[in-house]
Amino acid sequence: MPVSSMTGFARTDGAAAGHSWSWELRSVNARGLDARLRLPSGFDGLEAKLRAAVSGRFRRGTVSINLTLARDQAATRLVVNKAVLDQVVQLADELGERLDAERPRIDGLLAIRGVLEPADDEEDEENRAVLEAALIASFDEALDRLAVSRGEEGARLGKLTGSHVEEIAALAIAARANAETQPAAIQARLREKLDALLGSEPPLSEEKLAQEVALLAVKGDIREEL
Repeated sequence: MPVSSMTGFARTDGAAAGHSWSWELRSVNARGLDARLRLPSGFDGLEAKLRAAVSGRFRRGTVSINLTLARDQAATRLVVNKAVLDQVVQLADELGERLDAERPRIDGLLAIRGVLEPADDEEDEENRAVLEAALIASFDEALDRLAVSRGEEGARLGKLTGSHVEEIAALAIAARANAETQPAAIQARLREKLDALLGSEPPLSEEKLAQEVALLAVKGDIREEL
């Protein structure tokens, strides 16, 4: 069975309905599945679909999801801020009365910051539907790439873990074959240490001797660890 990591990264870019965007997905380890979304204002309605898409693809990991959305400049309609323009013209007239200067030209007025600004047009329902459908499709592509990224990381981890398991198995075989781990060798060491305990001065009590013997027996036998 292929090994899949919980760590990965994916990015997709797209454009539709007068907008361009970028999805960035980052995944890290977690006990369960946690999707953390950062969406532009006005696009909170996509959250339920995005969470469903994530849970349909993954079971574990903290997935951070970020959407960067921008409106195309070519599709932006400019309007004149009449309040700012009136103020600029008034100031120009006042200065014209005090100074011998020509009246400002239209192109000069329009070049002043704040005179021209993007119109706050509301998108019609059709364009909005097209945009949201494109965003969801692009997000699904990002999930595909994230799954590939997590799979590639899992393959590296699987290879590394497999090499560790092989090394542990080889060491266990070598330990079992070591003469020092054989029952006869363990018994001889235990007898030697027991003789030392019995000959100690002052002599050990029966209870203390039993405790020491039990401890030596446990330490000397590594079969449980193997």
